[in-house]
Amino acid sequence: MKLENIDQYVGKQLSSRRRQLNLSQRNLAEKADITLRQLQKYEEGLNRIGASRLYVFAHILDVGIAYFFDGYFDEYDQSLPSSPDRKIINELIPVFLKLNSQTQENILKLLKDLSSEDQEVQEKNTVKLLTNVNNV
Repeated sequence: MKLENIDQYVGKQLSSRRRQLNLSQRNLAEKADITLRQLQKYEEGLNRIGASRLYVFAHILDVGIAYFFDGYFDEYDQSLPSSPDRKIINELIPVFLKLNSQTQENILKLLKDLSSEDQEVQEKNTVKLLTNVNNV
């Protein structure tokens, strides 16, 4: 995975969302308190967008941070499993990011328990999970 690909992809997402909202580059640059040229560099993927700046763009464009990465794995990252699995991963990430940190930690622990290399332990953990879900 090349970092330049991520920067270019995030820039394309930024540009796409700006156009969806019929905002000019100048208008978005003013709202984000940056120069027009800086916005152009972001949209072209020439400059990396920092986390705080990405947060500002997400707020202005009324999207979650995950929006900027939606679909990235399908288009660029060949290190991930192929199609049906990628689709699940792309759906999972934005949903997971909406959860509070305690729920995220619980789900991560659960996934680690379920992904045991020992098939018998994996089946036992799955049965335990399903039993708990049915009791809720």
